[in-house]
Amino acid sequence: MEKVSHKTWYTENNVIIHASGGIDGLTYTNSQEALFSTIAKGGKVIEIDFDYTSDGYLVCYHMYKDTSIFLPGNFTKEEFLNSKIQGKYTPMSIEDIV
Repeated sequence: MEKVSHKTWYTENNVIIHASGGIDGLTYTNSQEALFSTIAKGGKVIEIDFDYTSDGYLVCYHMYKDTSIFLPGNFTKEEFLNSKIQGKYTPMSIEDIV
């Protein structure tokens, strides 16, 4: 009798990619570019961090190097999403992820 395989997403993908993955040598951006790059490279289990804007919207966020002023609570959703992470990467909201 042949052994039945019970592989699942977590046994086949034992690496959890943190903060949407890296982009251009940077980590922790939680940016759209990092997420798309991770997916394109075959990433399956991707962790994304969230925080609330000053007007109560959930956005993707991770404390970036030397950018503690770039806290979601300091901005409205519109201001946050119209800014750039590290001056170049696209922020995302929960709606973008869903």
